[in-house]
Amino acid sequence: MAHEMKVAALLILLAAGCSGGGDPSLSTGSTASTAPPQASEVRVPQLPAGGDTRLVAAMGTLEVDGPCLYLRAPDGSRTLPLFAIDGVRWTSGTLVARNRTFGAGQNVTLGGTPLDAMPPNAPWVQAPDPRCSAPRYFIAHQID
Repeated sequence: MAHEMKVAALLILLAAGCSGGGDPSLSTGSTASTAPPQASEVRVPQLPAGGDTRLVAAMGTLEVDGPCLYLRAPDGSRTLPLFAIDGVRWTSGTLVARNRTFGAGQNVTLGGTPLDAMPPNAPWVQAPDPRCSAPRYFIAHQID
C-alpha cells in the first residue's frame, strides 16, 4: 500500500509538471478554511465523466485548504474527491456541477466510488494539485 501511494504521488507530480504545474503565486502553507477562496486557488481534480454504476454515498462538508477541495466527514476525516462529472469547475469561490453551485462550508452528499489510493493510471482531465492529499479518495459521479 505504501509503495502504491508513492507511485501515485510520483504520477501526480509528473502530471502537474506536464500541465504547467500550479500557480507559483499560491502559498504552500495555507490552512483549512470555510471562507470563499479566490477562484484561482482551487484546482478541482477531474476524471472523464461516466464510469462505475455501483454508487455509494459520502456525506460531509466541503472544505478548502489552499488549492485543494476536500470533503470533511462528520467523524472529522478528510477525503479528496475526484470528480467524474462533465463540466465541473471551481469559479468565483464555488464549485459548479450540473448548473448547481456548492460553496465551502456547505454540507453535500457525493455519489460514487471510495478509494484507498489515488488511481495510478488515471486519465485526468485535470489532475489534482500535487499538494492535495488525503487518507481517502472518492470518485464522485454525483453531488447533491
